[in-house]
Amino acid sequence: MKFCSLRKFYSFILLATIAALMSMVAACGSGGSVDTSYESNPPAYSWWEGYYSNESSLVQPETVAAWIDNGFKTADGSPVVVFDVMTDYTSLTAPKITGSVSKAAISSFGYNDNRAEGPLDTTAYNSGAGHGASSSMMITGERIDSMIQDLGVDEKTVIVLTGTGTGSQYDVWRSYWIFSYWGFSKAKVKVLDGGTAAFAAAYPALAPTTVASLYDPADSTFSVRKLPVLKGELRASIKRGYRRS
Repeated sequence: MKFCSLRKFYSFILLATIAALMSMVAACGSGGSVDTSYESNPPAYSWWEGYYSNESSLVQPETVAAWIDNGFKTADGSPVVVFDVMTDYTSLTAPKITGSVSKAAISSFGYNDNRAEGPLDTTAYNSGAGHGASSSMMITGERIDSMIQDLGVDEKTVIVLTGTGTGSQYDVWRSYWIFSYWGFSKAKVKVLDGGTAAFAAAYPALAPTTVASLYDPADSTFSVRKLPVLKGELRASIKRGYRRS
């Protein structure tokens, strides 16, 4: 009887040990794992609440004119940057919005980085064209940070994208997609409805055809790492993107 009791005791210890190990495996596995990634557990910033709002991505010329008259601030005091990503500022005929920032003034401005995502680094794929299967058409974290810092952007800034020229609005919407991908909300990145041409038609005094010099705003230290989330769903890639350079 003593032997049976001892055997039952050891059996109980063995079962308890197996159960504990199974619990540990489940906790470390995909089903019960704790996501410790930066995107899911970012630092708490007080300005995040309400950052993503259901707004139109377009802004009307009259609204931008009111912001300019208000010292490049919205009605609630948020700073405004009008970023012209199309217009040739050396042209003597193309209108340029007063106080707007030309892409020529932003040395870090660019579209065509290869940002690798997912388990495979394919940046060298089809290297002759400079594009990889999972990495093409998105700028890196280093570049977007340099751009927004050159623009003086912080968490409160409203960026108005605009431009005019003989081509399409490709540059404007490409810029909007990039900013959105890196986590900016519709409330903070706007596209000027009708572009600079529509604005100049409505407010010619605020859109002269010549400028004395390129406006270069004071730099900021803001980073997209401070934004709530990377919107990886805006891209089709092998695996959802990670916030990294």
